[in-house]
Order: sequence, then C-alpha cells, then structure tokens
Amino acid sequence: MGRRPSSGRPVRGAAGRPERLDRLGCGAKSPDEEREVAAPQLWHDRAGAIDHRRQHQLQDPEVLGSREDRTQRPKLDLLGTLAASAGLFALVLGFSTAETTVCTPPLTIAALVGGASLLVLFVRMEARVEHPLLPLRVLADRGCGASCLAIALAMVSMFGAFLFLTFYFQEQLAYTPTRAGMAFLPMTLAVMATAATAETTLLPRFGPRALVALGMGSGAIAMLLLTKLDVHSSYATAVGLPLVLLGIGVGLVIATAINTGTLGVEARDAGIASAMINTSQQIGCAVGTALLSTIASGATSAHQPAGALVADATVHGYAAAFWCSAGVAASARS
Repeated sequence: MGRRPSSGRPVRGAAGRPERLDRLGCGAKSPDEEREVAAPQLWHDRAGAIDHRRQHQLQDPEVLGSREDRTQRPKLDLLGTLAASAGLFALVLGFSTAETTVCTPPLTIAALVGGASLLVLFVRMEARVEHPLLPLRVLADRGCGASCLAIALAMVSMFGAFLFLTFYFQEQLAYTPTRAGMAFLPMTLAVMATAATAETTLLPRFGPRALVALGMGSGAIAMLLLTKLDVHSSYATAVGLPLVLLGIGVGLVIATAINTGTLGVEARDAGIASAMINTSQQIGCAVGTALLSTIASGATSAHQPAGALVADATVHGYAAAFWCSAGVAASARS
C-alpha cells in the first residue's frame, strides 16, 4: 500500500529541473539542432562586442583627429593658377605680335615684359603659399627639372618643323591635305620605333643624358638638312631623310624625359611631376610655334624687297626658322 508509482519520479524530476521540460514534450535535441539554437545568441554577443569597440574607437580623440584631417581638402591655388596662365599667355602673345610690323609694337613689349613679370611672381607665390599649385621641390629635383627642360627645348626646336613642312607640302609641292598628312608617316614610324627601343633597351644601358644628347643631335641634323629646301626640291631627296632623323630625335627625347621625370620624386609629388612634364611639352609647342613663326615671317618680309618671288621668299623664311631650330637643338644637346 505504501509504495508510490514509479512514474511520478520523472515528473517530479522534470518539475524540479525546468530545462528538461522540453525533453519531455519533444524528446532530446541533436547537437546540430543545439548549434542552430545557440548560433543567433552567439552572433548577437559578438555583434555587441564589435559595436562596443567601434563606439570606443569613434570616441578616441586620435581617431577623430585623423578623420578630420582626411576630410579637409587643400585649397586650390587660384592666384598661382591665374599668374601662371596669364604669364604664359602674355609670352605667346608677345612672340606672335612681333611679326605684325617692322618696328617692335608697344603691345609686344608690354606682353613680353608682363609675361616675364607674372612668371616671376608665380615662382615667388609658390614659395610662400601653403598649398602651392607647383611645389618648387618638384622642379628642384634633378631628374624632373632636367626632363621638363629637355622636353620643352625639344618642342621649341622641333615642333615648328611640322607647321612649316605642312605649308611647304601644300604650297610648294602642291600636295592635298590628305597627302600632306601621309607625308609625315616616316617620322611617325620613326618616333614609334625609337621610343619603344629607348624605353626598353637603350635607357637602362646608356642612361638618360646620353639619349637626350643623341636625340637633340639628331633633331639638329634634321633641321640643318631642311635649311637646304627650295621651291624645286623633291620629297624623296630633300624631305624624307630629315623626317626620319626628326622622328628619331623626338622619340629619344620624349621617351627618356617621360620615363625619368618621375623617377626620383617623392610619391606624393609623382602626379605633379607627371603633369609638369606634359605642361612643359605644351609650353614648348606654343612658345616655339609663336617664336619660329615670327622669325620666318620676318625673314620672308626682308627677302621680298630684293625682287625675289613670293614662293622663294617664303621658303627662305622657312630656312631661317630651321636655322634657329637647329641652334636651339644644338645648344640643348650640350
């Protein structure tokens, strides 16, 4: 009589331990099911810990200071930009207007003096401003400064040949515009072949100084050969070889200057150095074209009163410009 049913023991045991109630109704869970139940709680705990560390980092004064430094952009050097642009424009204007009259007009003098003054002012401004458009340390670098000077002088001496030869092809040789453009193909092929060879083979072996000197020498020889042009010259005998030599000179100088111009500058100045090399090329083209056009026009005007034909006087003006180009290339070579 006094014995109680054994079935009551597990009931009392389950009631005494609530965590076992789920085993009564649905049976024991497998390890995979237990991991599925524990995974959300584990993820919640880890996310909470990460969020706590993140809040601590955001409140750290050093982190806040670094974020403020990254969001502060340097101000654009507007005054330096205006001074440099206006100075270069004034120089090109002065060289261009010098050919309009025999006597030097006041506009030419004012433009040349004003342009030079603005460029000097630009240099002084860049030395003092907090965020300069052109940090002077970039030009002070030997490789970058030499590359900018070499490519500018190359464009001053050689780019004018494209303009005068185009006129010569169409006016003296009676080429169509399409044929005149195709006449420059030997020079284009020479530039491509020379630039690729200089970059991969010649530059590592001989160094930049020898290649620039060789390129300037090739350009000077090309210009000297072009001074022999007259109204009866033919493309094959008087123009073809100088174009090939001109292409070799341009390829050597430009490829060498571009590859060495950014070699020694700091990483933060690499973009500025690259932009300066491209700008030097454009400045050389603009100044060289204006200057050589003035020389050619003056020589043509001086040759016409002597009774020469217009065509002979024009070719004589081209020859005078080619002589000056050869002098610039030869001086840059040394």
